[in-house]
Amino acid sequence: MMVNLIRKQSPARIIAFGFIFVIIAGSVLLSLPFSVRDGVDLKYTDALYTSTSAVCVTGLVVVDSRGTYSDRWSWCDNYGCRNNTCYG
Repeated sequence: MMVNLIRKQSPARIIAFGFIFVIIAGSVLLSLPFSVRDGVDLKYTDALYTSTSAVCVTGLVVVDSRGTYSDRWSWCDNYGCRNNTCYG
């Protein structure tokens, strides 16, 4: 049933829903307690903006990424952002 529902959708709609899913999943992961350094208060809207920016490859952030997110996310510095897009 789910496969039939997906097959009925246009490719543009599938891509759009894929972007939305990845953005929401990323914002939820970024807002979890193990993702943020101790003593830092991160609003969900900031995590949502950061996730949207990462998925769309704009590199814009509203918080200091190195000072806000824990070392568990340092892989972004080493692998995902070689051109310095994550940290401005």
